[in-house]
Amino acid sequence: KNDDLPIALRKGVRSCTQHPIGNFVSYSRLGKDYKCF
Repeated sequence: KNDDLPIALRKGVRSCTQHPIGNFVSYSRLGKDYKCF
């Protein structure tokens, strides 16, 4: 699962601009350190 985390975070940063709310909710479960806002 560790391999999917960094990749997901990278995609999340780019997609954050397009869908900040959707990604924030999804990534909030993956990691508490990840904050889109």
